Amino acid sequence: MRRARRRDDSRYRRAVWLTGLVALVATAIALVVYALQGPRLRFASIDVVRAVAVPEVVLALESDRPLAPLDVADVTVVPDTPVRVDVSGAIVSVVFEQPLRYGTQYEVTLNGVTGAARDIDGTWTHSFTTPTATFYYLDRGSPGQPDRIMRAGTQGLA
Repeated sequence: MRRARRRDDSRYRRAVWLTGLVALVATAIALVVYALQGPRLRFASIDVVRAVAVPEVVLALESDRPLAPLDVADVTVVPDTPVRVDVSGAIVSVVFEQPLRYGTQYEVTLNGVTGAARDIDGTWTHSFTTPTATFYYLDRGSPGQPDRIMRAGTQGLA
């Protein structure tokens, strides 16, 4: 009975050690893979409604780690639009210097995004579409009929 119990204890200990060793190796591999990659884009945000109305609207791009400074020559916007770029910690701010076009898809590409601690770079791409133009006008009704407020835009009447 004692031999069977010792065997069971021995098997249990080996299983625990093996499980721990596998977990340790998997964690080490994951850390090495993470360390060898450039910064990743976590989140991007822009107010597209405001972007078509006023200049100086910011596209904020958040990284998974602090970043090294970035030059405006590393930023490409399609269609071509003048921008400024600022890096603060893990946030890259791309500032559009003029209002954006209505109903247009924009693609912003940042080349050479480098972490502050490691010299491994990456490329980020973010796309967004601005809303279509909309305006309102008063449609005068016939005598005895009410006036109507109409909405029109590049997609037709609403």
